Amino acid sequence: MEIQFRQTGGFAGIRLSATVDTRSLPPAEAERLTALVEASDFLSLPAIIATPSPVPDDIEYTVSIDDGSRRHSVTVSDAASPEALRPLLNYLKQKAMARR
Repeated sequence: MEIQFRQTGGFAGIRLSATVDTRSLPPAEAERLTALVEASDFLSLPAIIATPSPVPDDIEYTVSIDDGSRRHSVTVSDAASPEALRPLLNYLKQKAMARR
């Protein structure tokens, strides 16, 4: 499974991005990441998740997942992020920061 992550916006306007492929991760970490994707029910989320009214300096995330048989992308603001999606976003953000 390949995951592309991009973060934009925020007060400082810091951009982060990373591509993570579970085939290149140690087995335990690949299992953890797969579990985060499954727990978030990512493939069932709408393509855009937004708040009813814009939040100034909100951070926006775009995550695209290709599991070999299906590709799905979600763009979500930090304020509108479902609770179940936050652990996956935090994991991907940490990966992006480590590669910076």
